[in-house]
Amino acid sequence: MQSSKHTLGFNDVAVRIIGIPIIAFITPFIFYDLGLHDGMAKILASFSVSSIYTLIYWHEVRFLLIFSRKKYPGILQERKRIIIQSVLILVVAATTSTLLSPIACFIKNGPDNFKPIYLIADYAAALMNSALVVSVYEAAYFFQRYRHSSLEAEQLRREIVQSQLETLKSQVNPHFLFNSLNTLVSIIPDNPDVAVDFVRNMSKVYRYILEIKDKELITLEEELEFLKSYIFLQKIRFGENLQIDLNIPSQLLKTEVVPLSLQLLLENAIKHNIVSAEKPLYLQLETIKDAHLSVRNNLQLRQQVQDSTGTGLKNISNRYAFATGRQIEKIVTATHFIVILPLIKAGTHAHIDS
Repeated sequence: MQSSKHTLGFNDVAVRIIGIPIIAFITPFIFYDLGLHDGMAKILASFSVSSIYTLIYWHEVRFLLIFSRKKYPGILQERKRIIIQSVLILVVAATTSTLLSPIACFIKNGPDNFKPIYLIADYAAALMNSALVVSVYEAAYFFQRYRHSSLEAEQLRREIVQSQLETLKSQVNPHFLFNSLNTLVSIIPDNPDVAVDFVRNMSKVYRYILEIKDKELITLEEELEFLKSYIFLQKIRFGENLQIDLNIPSQLLKTEVVPLSLQLLLENAIKHNIVSAEKPLYLQLETIKDAHLSVRNNLQLRQQVQDSTGTGLKNISNRYAFATGRQIEKIVTATHFIVILPLIKAGTHAHIDS
């Protein structure tokens, strides 16, 4: 069984302690022509009676709110809940006023002084009290539901981004492993020492892919260390046909990027462009005004690209948007393809101002 705190959306003890005396105090001044000139004795008597009224109304409304929310908890039942809840509150408030009004009149004015006008005032006071109480609880209820929905939406976004990273990793593994094993087979007979280094770097690449499973961001230093192992494997495969220049100042190594972003950009460049002795592929990584990282390659597109899903850049962009609220920038000229990544200040998810 759900607790009243869970049903109402918050712990309402403090609200009741503060709200009941405030409503009880202002009600006689609004509905019963009480004034400060009436003297302390009459004010205290009116406040005492009003406190009893307010206490009863408040807890009646509170009970009906809890009852209706448990009875009709679904979002699709919202309209039905509000209608039934409103009718019940009106009926209960009117019934309570009818029963208590003669008693209250007797306490305040003495016997044989009851007048219908007092009952009308009691009805009006009951409606105001009920409306104020409902407003407090409904505002808290909808705020709690909004916050819960926001948390669910955030969790969903996180799961989507994590799924994208897992998809990316699953795409990296098979075709990268296939190409790496083919390269390894070709170098073992003639260069066993190089083959050993190749296996070591291949191991570093896969260990990194496993270690970043739950990370939204990684330091540039860690990403570059992984990238160097990845570059080693590609250089063995392509030799001097692939030229890569890393020009990153040491003071920026503690900044952060999304995991696998640099590897994916290099992989895309190799996948989409010709890499040959006649047309070497040049890639350059450098910082721009100490605020962004530029990944640039000369453009010499293949006519056909196999195993290309076209989701690589979108994946990076989505993960950057999720982790930092910022987008990557893509620039295509007649001769070059450039992607610019924002560098993130470590521990803050904040973009570094240039």
